[in-house]
Amino acid sequence: MNFGGLNEPQFRRRLMGFVIVFLATAGTCNLMVTVASGDWFSFALWVLSAGLIAWTFLSRSAWWLLMPVAIGFGGLFYFGFKLYLYEIALLVCFLPLLPQLATGQKLEVGRGKLPPVIYFLIAYMTLHLLVSCYFAKNEDAPMGSIVRVYGKGMWPLIFAVLFYARGSTRPLKWALHLFLGAALARSILGVVGYFFPQAIASVMGFILPGLYSEGVELRESGLWVLYLSVAACSLMPRLISKLFYVGLILLAFGCVALGGGAGRVGHGGGNSLDVGVLAEEVCAVDCRFERAGCGFGCL
Repeated sequence: MNFGGLNEPQFRRRLMGFVIVFLATAGTCNLMVTVASGDWFSFALWVLSAGLIAWTFLSRSAWWLLMPVAIGFGGLFYFGFKLYLYEIALLVCFLPLLPQLATGQKLEVGRGKLPPVIYFLIAYMTLHLLVSCYFAKNEDAPMGSIVRVYGKGMWPLIFAVLFYARGSTRPLKWALHLFLGAALARSILGVVGYFFPQAIASVMGFILPGLYSEGVELRESGLWVLYLSVAACSLMPRLISKLFYVGLILLAFGCVALGGGAGRVGHGGGNSLDVGVLAEEVCAVDCRFERAGCGFGCL
């Protein structure tokens, strides 16, 4: 089918270009107005929206790269309820698949069909979740905790199905280094949290990993750095590159040892703080920053 002398793929690309230019122009004009008026919340919202739109239409085969970053970095948002970073990443990773599914684009991933048992397992867990929520509603039990537990078990299966069907392994090397960088940043925050607890306030309700756990976070992030550094070291052809990752391996051992020996004064053992108590402490720190004119708001 021709559209003014253009075939269908060319017409789609031309139409997509016009849409991107229109949105970019409208967003730029709005950003200029919001910056001039000092409305920084709207500015941040527009920047986030522009980033999501760009990610949706430009990520292509790299649509899944946010997931290893979210898993490696950790952290959560708290607005009276918990929202983990990997849960947000799962939703954002799904956005680039919508245009592909809408246009019928096929990706050559060279894989067969998944075993039916995967789909049966997802269906079973979904049914189990609905039954548990039904009983929880009748008994006035906290339904949010039940959904959270089932969500932790179901999201890897959902992501596995999406990746197996439409995930390319071409950016796998990028995924390894992004995963390692996120885990390393998490370890650095854990070290800061160990020596300088509550040194940095949360930003817009996001509780950074490690800053409030007094080193306990290093047990997980240090192991991530260890595993990923070993994998990256095996891929490096030059000796000097291998020595860099050997240094990260030694650093990871130190982080795990530091987190394994961390004790909690006043809270008992090595257990991390309850999120409710943590949120109150974070809010108190944010309020001090707010009064100091640093621009942070309470949770």
